[in-house]
Amino acid sequence: MKSSMRSLLFLLLLLAVGAPPAFGAPGDATPDFGDDDEDEDEDETATEEDAAEEDAVEADAVEEDAVEEDAVEEDAVEEDAVEEDAVEEDAAEDAVEEDAVEEDDAAEDDAAEDDADEEEYDPLKGLNLPGEDDRSGGNSADDEDSSDDEDSSDDEDSGDAETKRAKKRTRFDAEESTEPSETKEELEARLDEKKSKKKRLVKVIQHKFFLKYRRLEVVPNIGYIGNDNFIRRLHVGLGLSYHINDILGIELNIGYLPNLGNNDYKPLTLLLQRAEEVVPDISRVVFSGLLGATISPIFGKVELGALRIINYDLYFTAGAGVVQTTDDTEIIKSDCDGLTVRERKSEEQRVNGCYLVDQTHFASFFGGGIRIVFNKWIGIKLDVRNITHIEQAWRSGDIGLEMKHSLLVSVGASFFLPPEPRRL
Repeated sequence: MKSSMRSLLFLLLLLAVGAPPAFGAPGDATPDFGDDDEDEDEDETATEEDAAEEDAVEADAVEEDAVEEDAVEEDAVEEDAVEEDAVEEDAAEDAVEEDAVEEDDAAEDDAAEDDADEEEYDPLKGLNLPGEDDRSGGNSADDEDSSDDEDSSDDEDSGDAETKRAKKRTRFDAEESTEPSETKEELEARLDEKKSKKKRLVKVIQHKFFLKYRRLEVVPNIGYIGNDNFIRRLHVGLGLSYHINDILGIELNIGYLPNLGNNDYKPLTLLLQRAEEVVPDISRVVFSGLLGATISPIFGKVELGALRIINYDLYFTAGAGVVQTTDDTEIIKSDCDGLTVRERKSEEQRVNGCYLVDQTHFASFFGGGIRIVFNKWIGIKLDVRNITHIEQAWRSGDIGLEMKHSLLVSVGASFFLPPEPRRL
C-alpha cells in the first residue's frame, strides 16, 4: 500500500514538472525551449533601441520647445525696448515743442517791451492843464462807453492771444512733420546739450531816453567865490563839454569876475577900512580859463510824484588852466593906485613892486557836481570846484609866494546839441 502511494506521488511529481502549463494560471505564457531564448534576446534588443529612439525624439522636442520659448522672450524684450524708445522720442518732441512755444512767448514779450520803450517822450502827459476839466466833463459819457469798449477789447485781446498761440503750435507741428525724423542718437545728443546749458537770468533794463554819447553840452553859468575872509567874488562863465561817451568827456570853462568895488568886501574888511586899521593885501581873480576831463560813473532817475521822471548823473572833474589876478591898491593906499596897467609894468615902477599888481598864474582845479536832465536836451548843472594858484606878493622890497584857493560854486543851464540823442 505504501509503495503504491509512493509511486502515485512520484508520478504526480513528474507530471507537475513535465507539464507546468496544465497547472498554470490562466494567461500565463507557455515556456519555450530551444530557440526561444534567442528570440527573447532579439526582442529585448529591439525594445531597447525603440526606447532610445523615443528618448532622442523627446530630447529634440524639448530642445525645440526651449528654443521657441527663448525666441518668444527675445521678441518680447525687443518689443518692450521699441516701445520705450517711442515713449522717449514722444517726450523729447513734447519738450522741444514746449521750448519753442516758450521762446515764441518770450520773443513776443520782448517785442512788446521794445515797442513800449520806443514810444516818444511826452512832457505834457499827466499834467492837469487848463481846459482839460471842461473837456473831461463834457466827455464823461464817452469815457464810460470807452471803458466798456476797453473791457470788450481786453476780452478780444485775450482771445486773440490764445488763437495766436494755437496757430503757433499748429505751425510748429507742421514744421516738425515736414522735417526728417531724427535718429535716437541725435535726439539724445540734443537733449543732453539742452540739459547742459545753464539757466540764464533775463534782466529787463528800462530804455534810457537821455544819452550824452558824442554830443556837445553848452552851459552858461553864474557862480560865487566866498571862501576868502576879506573878499567875495561874483563869477559869470560859459562851459563847453564834448562827451566822448556817456561816461567820459572833455570840458572847457571860461569865467569872468567883475570888479564890484565895495560890494566885494566882506564886513570885516569894511570894519578895518572905516577904523583906518591895517588891512591885508587883497587880490581879485578877474579871469579864468580851465581845461579838464570829466567822468560820470553814476547815473539814475527820480520820480517826481505821478507827473514826471527825471534823469540825473554825478560827475567828477579835474584839470588845469590859467587865472589872472589884480591887487587891490586902493584899500591899502598903495603908490601904484591910479596907474594904468602899462605904467605899472614900466621899469620905473619896479622899485615899488607895481609890476606885480597884475599877474597871470598857472592854476589847477578839481571838483564835481550833479547834472539833472528834464528831457532829451535840456537840464541844469550844479558844480563845485576848487581852483588853486600861486602868486607873487611884494613885501617891502622882497617878493614872497602865496598859495590861493578859490572855492567856486556855480549853477547853470545845460543844453545838449544836437537835441536828439545819437544812438550807440
